[in-house]
Amino acid sequence: MEITKFSFGLLIIFIPGLLAFYIVDALTYHKEAKFHDKLLRAYLFGVLSYSIYYLLTLLFKADFEILKYFTNDTVIYFTLGQLKDVFSTSIISIAVGLTLSWTKNRKILFRIAQGMGITKKFADLDVWSYIFNSPDNYWIRVRDYNKNIIYQGWVEAFSDSTGKDELLLTQVSRFDLHSGKPFDDNPLERLYIPISRDDMTVELIN
Repeated sequence: MEITKFSFGLLIIFIPGLLAFYIVDALTYHKEAKFHDKLLRAYLFGVLSYSIYYLLTLLFKADFEILKYFTNDTVIYFTLGQLKDVFSTSIISIAVGLTLSWTKNRKILFRIAQGMGITKKFADLDVWSYIFNSPDNYWIRVRDYNKNIIYQGWVEAFSDSTGKDELLLTQVSRFDLHSGKPFDDNPLERLYIPISRDDMTVELIN
């Protein structure tokens, strides 16, 4: 398959969008997106990054040379100035990715919308994520109905909603579900619990 000048140019200028997308994808919790959705987001992140760089070139009265590659038929290869534009925009895209990740993880948009009474939706994938992403550090009681055990402790880590259900608790006490008899003389320092949400309930103690 022949790679045309236009398609090669698109591959090069797509780099900043891919960088921003990778950062957002790695630093935020989200459902697995379809391939065409990933391409669309990478494209939009790239457009945003190039738009910011273009505004900076206007502000500092610099040349936006990447356009010459597509508008001038005599330009076949990328010049150093055009590669500089791609590199500079890639640096901006890193800042874009980090900013978007911070905004999403801090739920800035949803907080503004909730404050204005626009929506009651929350930014997390489900209630599981909503509870454990809360800034409140909960002491929890987990009732495992499959193993007939009660776990009590602080939440140190939890699985996101894209994989299996997992909890990591600290200062953990274990009790028999029916009798309430403790299994341990002293609390466990840490305990990893792989457990299905269908087999448990979680009680939050502030």
